Amino acid sequence: MLFRSFDVSMLNSIPNTTIFSPSYFIGLKKALGTAIYMCESLAVVRYPRGGELYCPEDYGEESIDYDIYGNKECKNLLITYGRLFSYACRAKEMLEEIGIEICILKLCKIRPINGEAVEFASNFENVWFFEEGIKNGGIARNFSDLLQRTKFNGIYHIKAINDEFVKQMSVSEALAMLKLDSKGMFDVITKNLGENQTENEKKT
Repeated sequence: MLFRSFDVSMLNSIPNTTIFSPSYFIGLKKALGTAIYMCESLAVVRYPRGGELYCPEDYGEESIDYDIYGNKECKNLLITYGRLFSYACRAKEMLEEIGIEICILKLCKIRPINGEAVEFASNFENVWFFEEGIKNGGIARNFSDLLQRTKFNGIYHIKAINDEFVKQMSVSEALAMLKLDSKGMFDVITKNLGENQTENEKKT
């Protein structure tokens, strides 16, 4: 199957496992070095086949734990990891064109999740986690559990693969079908924000 659905949830169930999921070559180099020379137990580095995807010019060098891209003071946060970060950046640009500002939290190490990243996410009103993997046992669910232990009072959305197999198709086709590409992220976020606004209007 061209589309990786189950590796994260499977690895996530193994005790004392560190999982890195860089988006670019510089992050891959750092993750491999850390996994080989600094991790004492099982360490895994996930990286998609092929060349590098889109990277914004104003994005800095990829770190080991997590990166923040965009306005930290806005109300909306998109969380993702791996190659989906590239699609998230495109979605961010599309949202800005219609006046919606969003910040992106990119997890470079998805297990264990850095506590500072969770605390950062707790400051936002709307949080979306887009994950290229099965929802059950995935990182989005882990992040949700950690977020509930903070002061977070916002709305948390998970967009991942439901309990099903993804049919054989190209990666781009699969991401589009699952609404995990740029347009899909744009559509999901605008739909959710519209629903939130409608719900607030009913209350007033």
